[in-house]
Amino acid sequence: MAVRISFALRVVAIPVLLAVIAIVETRQPFNMFRLLSLGVAFVLLVDIASLLRGNWRDFLLVLTSLAFGIFLIEAAANIWEPNQSTVVSPDGLFGSRPVIGWGPGHPGKFHVENTDPRTGAPIYSVDYSIDSNLLRQTVSCETGPTVVFFGCSFTFGEGLNDSGTLPQAFADSLDRRERVLNLGFSGYGPQHFLSELQSGILDSVIGPQPKLFVFLTSAGHAERSACKPYWARHGPRYTIEKGQLILKGACYEGLGLWLLDWLESSAAYRWLIEPYRRKGEP
Repeated sequence: MAVRISFALRVVAIPVLLAVIAIVETRQPFNMFRLLSLGVAFVLLVDIASLLRGNWRDFLLVLTSLAFGIFLIEAAANIWEPNQSTVVSPDGLFGSRPVIGWGPGHPGKFHVENTDPRTGAPIYSVDYSIDSNLLRQTVSCETGPTVVFFGCSFTFGEGLNDSGTLPQAFADSLDRRERVLNLGFSGYGPQHFLSELQSGILDSVIGPQPKLFVFLTSAGHAERSACKPYWARHGPRYTIEKGQLILKGACYEGLGLWLLDWLESSAAYRWLIEPYRRKGEP
């Protein structure tokens, strides 16, 4: 009788353990949720292996050993993965945008703080003003030919108050007699610059007489235009066809986007695989 009860409990445990994995993966209740999922998956495989006999049991024992190894690697990665600085920003600063993938979600003033994860010391505490055109505010002349700045966080002025951004410094150097716009935003790259110009989504903001386009770039933008960083997954993706750059939609869509999101939730992937995946090809 005891053997039958034990067998029944092990059978019942299978859907219970599957439900736990599904709930943890769906709700993601804490940062190391993937470690819990892998631990439960290991227990699940042990349970199933105990119900089998012969070759099937041997096969499950191999899978169980692999699962335990992956669990240990994930645990080590959670301990040794370099800590990233913690940026706290209010909802609405980052939102989904057509063509370019992301950008400010709505106008307003956003208070943003960045903290050193090792010491807890503040790195910066600043305010970003986003105007009615969903651009970083630049105080300048309101009419006339426009000088337009494109680029990433350096152009946007991440970690700086409105008065400290490069476009604002440029406008101030001309005594604000020129109309200056800041189209930069965190994570943007050359593909954003091109898609904005090709699509014309900002033509009405720039106006009919742009005077100068200034694009700040760097070697690090190569990986962005190649869709390698995780956070560039919703950005525009270009390919070269017959010598022409062709927009092919977003960097990741459908199953590819789901798989990337799933992988990025793993500390082992971020620590051991992603740094090599993001390296540029020679």
